[in-house]
Amino acid sequence: MTVLDKSHRLRNAFIFGAAGAGTGAGIGAVSTRCSNSTDWFCGFGRSIAVGLGAVVGLAGGAGVGAAVPSHPTIYRAEPAKSNTPH
Repeated sequence: MTVLDKSHRLRNAFIFGAAGAGTGAGIGAVSTRCSNSTDWFCGFGRSIAVGLGAVVGLAGGAGVGAAVPSHPTIYRAEPAKSNTPH
């Protein structure tokens, strides 16, 4: 038996999407190392990696958040067992 008060899928998608975007941006920032801090291309490449990581993390997190069951299950019955011998 599941309580169907109201769905929280959109809320879950926002929460997981924000967490995924932050994680993706962090991974993008850590994965790009620059040995020369005065080179403008190094900073530009890093910002692209951070932005791309955030977008991928946002999409993945929102997908997972929307897929998470949003209604609490109170009771689950097991399938009936047959009395016939095999």
